[in-house]
Amino acid sequence: MYQYDHATAVAARPARGSAGTAGWFTDGDAGVNLPPTVLVANFLNMLQAELLAVLTAGAVTPSKTNDAQLLAAMQALFLAKTAKAADSELLDGLDSTAFVRRDVYPGAAPIYAVRAWCEFVEASDGAITLIGGGNVASVTRNARNDYTLTFDADMPSAGYGLHVTAAQLDPSQSGPSATMTGGLHISAGTPSLKSAHAVRVQISDNNADATIVAARVSVSIIC
Repeated sequence: MYQYDHATAVAARPARGSAGTAGWFTDGDAGVNLPPTVLVANFLNMLQAELLAVLTAGAVTPSKTNDAQLLAAMQALFLAKTAKAADSELLDGLDSTAFVRRDVYPGAAPIYAVRAWCEFVEASDGAITLIGGGNVASVTRNARNDYTLTFDADMPSAGYGLHVTAAQLDPSQSGPSATMTGGLHISAGTPSLKSAHAVRVQISDNNADATIVAARVSVSIIC
């Protein structure tokens, strides 16, 4: 679009008229002596100013030869959810009222997400109680301190990061009673199971104690 440039246009915007009673345009009706609506410059100036304001906010320079500038400015201001938009995949699935913005973090390091997580307790009888989690369909006990997690939705690949923490509990004490480490379950020097769909983890007790009867385990998948 382009600002009106006919030879009869003026360089400075005329004074705005006072607000009257809001209404609609009509072509008039001679049968009931209703005159047609008069289109005045004040109204057209308001429309033109509104449109130019959108172009300015979207950093678009008005051009007489481009009829898609208003669209371009709006796409620059609001992420476009269309098949042609670069951000379309990121917007799919969002509620139509969702306000989308780019998170800003300091530094050049990329931001990665926790794609699945869970926290569970193994009781003395081997029963698993899930405390909380996300994108984890099930936790299966293979043996003491040996578990398989199955994801609800698969990971993009098996190349994800795995973070495992655990604490053993002694019924005779009020808090953790042993130091524990966790990670991939290893067999013959390689992971027993690490796929896009599931992962097998193990917990190592660095202070073996027969009185310790339960373990609280937390697992996060990062990629």
